This record gives sequence, C-alpha cells and structure tokens, in this order.
Amino acid sequence: MSTNNTSTDNPISSIDRVTALINFYAAFPFLFFGTIGNLLTIIVFTRKTLRSNPCVVYLSATAIPCTLALYFAYLVKIIQNFGFDLAAISAFCKMRLYIIDPSQFTSSWFMMLACIDRYASSSEHVRIRNFSRLSVAYRLILIVTLIGCVIYTYIFHCYDSHVSNSPVVCYIRTDTTFPCYIFDSVIFFALFSTIPPVGMTIFGALTFRNIRKMHSRRTEYLPSAGNAGNRSKTRQKLDLKILRMLFAQVLMLIVSTMPLSIYKVYSTATLYIIKTQMRRAIENLLYQIVLTLSNLNNVTTFYLYLLSGPIFRKELIQLFK
Repeated sequence: MSTNNTSTDNPISSIDRVTALINFYAAFPFLFFGTIGNLLTIIVFTRKTLRSNPCVVYLSATAIPCTLALYFAYLVKIIQNFGFDLAAISAFCKMRLYIIDPSQFTSSWFMMLACIDRYASSSEHVRIRNFSRLSVAYRLILIVTLIGCVIYTYIFHCYDSHVSNSPVVCYIRTDTTFPCYIFDSVIFFALFSTIPPVGMTIFGALTFRNIRKMHSRRTEYLPSAGNAGNRSKTRQKLDLKILRMLFAQVLMLIVSTMPLSIYKVYSTATLYIIKTQMRRAIENLLYQIVLTLSNLNNVTTFYLYLLSGPIFRKELIQLFK
C-alpha cells in the first residue's frame, strides 16, 4: 500500500514543484525586461517627433497598464517564495486582481483604438479623419479606463483567497448564486481575447485598403502635386512605419492571450466534474503556463517596436546621443 502511495505522490509533487518554479523564475526576467522596455517605450513615444501623432498616444498609454499588470502579477509571486503570501489576504487578493484585469482590458482596447485611428487617418472622408485627433485620443483613453474600472467591480464579489480546489490561492469562487465562473470567462473571452483582436484585424485591413487607394490617387496626380504631394508621401511613410509596429503588437496579443482564453473555457466546462489529484496538478501546471504566456504581451512591447519600427529605433538612438 505504501508503495502505491509513493508512486502516486511523486509525480504530483514533481508537477507541483515545476508549477512553483515557473512562478518564481518567470518573475525576475519579466519584471526586469518589462520595466525597462515599458519605460523606454513611454520616453520614446513622448519625444517631439512622435507625440503629436494620436496613434502614438494610444500606444504609449498601453505601456502604463502593462507595467501595472506586471508588477501586481509578479511581485506577489516573488514575495510568496520567501514565505509570505499576500494573495492569501482576502482584501489584497481582490484588489490585486482588480488592478491586473482592468489593466489588461485597457491595454488591449488602447491597441484597438490605435488601429481605428490608423484607419481614420487614412480615410478619404473628412468626417472619419476627424476621429484621428489628439483631443479624441485623450478622451477615449479616459473613457475606456473608466469603463474597465466599472466592468471589473464584479471581482470584489467573485474572487477570494483560499477557494477550494483552485489552481492558485486567490481564485474565483464557485459558491455564489451569481454565476461568477461563467461571467468571468465570458468577460475575458469577449472583451479581452476576441473583440480587440478581431477589431484590430478588421481596421488593420481597412487601413491597408485606404493606403493603397491613396497611393493610386497620388500616382495619378503626383506631377502637379508639388510640395503638398511630398508632405502627403512623408506622412504616409510615417503612418506605414507606425502601422507595422502596431501589427507586431497585435500579433503578440493574439498569440499570448488565446491559450488562457481556451483554458478558461475548458475550466468552466469542467467545473462540476470530479477530478483526481493528478488531473488537478496537471491543470494547475497548465494554468500557470498559459498565465505566464498571457503576460508576454506586457513584457515584449518595446522589443517588438525595436524590431519592427525603424522610426522607433531612430528615436531611441537619439536618446543616447
């Protein structure tokens, strides 16, 4: 009998150790590279050359919630490995998630607004182009932030520490009359992993269509366009460079968040299934892996801009001259 127990406990213990190691060792590089990258992103985007572009305002605003989400996600995990688990405190558990989830929500919607802005700025219709203004950008950033803060108030009711059979200490409750588990999965899947990426893809495609039409018209009338044509060409080049940077981040958002969305759907579908200890250990490991992947979007923004944006690299170099 003891042999059977040992053979059952060892794999589970090994899986639990791997889960803990992922938590601990992902924290340091994520915080280090994420902090440096997001700080430099804000500095570069607030330089005189770029800060008057509404799309850049959305992209620089994205760096702030990304940084907040990183720190509240990983500082707790670092402290936890030193024997003090802040997530076990109910009030902190709720407040931590109330900062992380709206931060992820706002960062993804800011990116979608940036895509919409690129579409508007490239439109041939004056009324649509009027959307691409700094005053509109600042106003929408504030509105999206307030909406995120309101939507995620359900966290204070639905999340708590020491929830039974949960993959982490601070997790969603299953003992409430309100369908917290289903509501949380729908909110995450719809407002974070579906609507923003779909919106980004649609408006990105429309932007490319507008740019091709602009290029065709400019080719026809370029001989008589003079300086106005040159200014239009320069602006279009800048728009294309910013668009490449934006699409690189959109792709990372989709790749990094989709596994967590799939896990949440699976977790909701199997909520009332009785699971063995081994299955729970494997699911906890998978949860930590997809949770870590979802934070890649908060870390890699600066490095994606560095790889995909010549104008970003140029402005970054100017900082050190």
